[in-house]
Amino acid sequence: MNQLLETEFSKIEECSDGIVYTLLFNAIFPQHFPLTKINFNAVYPLEKKANLDKLQKLLAELKIPYSIATDKISNGKLQDNIEFLQWIYTFISKNFEHVETKGLYERREKVVLHFGRKNHIEPPIEYIKNEETRKRLFPKLKQVSASHLREEDEFYQSQAEMLLNNYSDIEHFSEQLESEIREKVQRNESNYKIIQQLLDERTSLFDKLLLVEVCILR
Repeated sequence: MNQLLETEFSKIEECSDGIVYTLLFNAIFPQHFPLTKINFNAVYPLEKKANLDKLQKLLAELKIPYSIATDKISNGKLQDNIEFLQWIYTFISKNFEHVETKGLYERREKVVLHFGRKNHIEPPIEYIKNEETRKRLFPKLKQVSASHLREEDEFYQSQAEMLLNNYSDIEHFSEQLESEIREKVQRNESNYKIIQQLLDERTSLFDKLLLVEVCILR
């Protein structure tokens, strides 16, 4: 399991939060077992059970006939965790010749970093509050991370600068557009005055013509 997922779980009972079980199914059914549904901060049995209940629901949707002992597993019962892990191993062995491991680590890292940034947590990986859980799920953090997170920060900074430049362009365009509209309004006002003047002159001439006609008739 550790080799497949690039994790560092030392005890079976550490799997009781349901995270690693979902990671295993995400490895074989990435479209059906989204990591965004995992509670990476499940500490209490009810929170762990919620992770396992979601997993049970997804198994049912795929018509995989297995009933997870959610209560016992979430309470850290060794035997039940062993049995579930053995069943997963057997299920994968029977149904899959090969499990694609490329990107598994990066996939969960991306999800956790996303949640961290969304919640304004620095560094984002500390979205997972429990340090031991972080170490188990992301053992590579011991080696890298500082450079990785620096690259991430540089990327987002460049995105922010690009947005700022775009904003400046939009602001400049808006000022130009406003200036053009103002000029057109002024021209229209001037034209309106000329038209109004012509209409007044036409009315005056019409009145004079009418007066001339009356005089002629008399």
